[in-house]
Amino acid sequence: MSRFTSIILQQKGITLQQFFDRFNVSFQEELLELIDTIKHVNLRPVEALCIYSAGGFRSIGYAVREEGDVAATENFDLNFLAALKGHDDLEAMFSNSVSSESDLSFQICADEWLHINKIDCFSKTNAIVESNLDQLYDAGYEQKVIQTEILNTVITSLAELTSQGMVSPPEFSSDSFFSVQFSGGANSNILFESSKQLNSSHWHKKVERFVKENY
Repeated sequence: MSRFTSIILQQKGITLQQFFDRFNVSFQEELLELIDTIKHVNLRPVEALCIYSAGGFRSIGYAVREEGDVAATENFDLNFLAALKGHDDLEAMFSNSVSSESDLSFQICADEWLHINKIDCFSKTNAIVESNLDQLYDAGYEQKVIQTEILNTVITSLAELTSQGMVSPPEFSSDSFFSVQFSGGANSNILFESSKQLNSSHWHKKVERFVKENY
């Protein structure tokens, strides 16, 4: 992007640094509000929390997996296995498949969780994105630069809450899984990067396996 384009953008609207500053403040405030709300409304411990976004961080939300949740596909799997009763060879084969493959996907992939955007959150943050993102792209700023900075903000904010003990028992499990993901599964890079910085080695090894098997 040329210096002339940058000057024109500054005259007409928000600068890239102003966008980042406003996004950072708003996201951190609204993430804290979301965590506080989750603690008050959830009846079961949270085993996984994902900042769950439309592609390119155009609409930011969240997804939660709680203790005792099952995937939407699991009821089908259980009914199918029940129909195989008496056929020991087939039952064993499909039981192993269901327990290994679908369970890992459910643990990691937020698309399969039951609690997605059930709490109204990130309205101010999304307003900042909606008002300015296209303008910044049109001015010549690279999508990768902006999306990388947004990802860094999200990861840093989650890491700070973790270090401060804000996502700890009894409202959260003792080893919760944290991630950043795009809806629809097209998210291996942000899933891997967020897990590497936010999770225990136990969870990150699962993410590595999931990414290897699915991307």
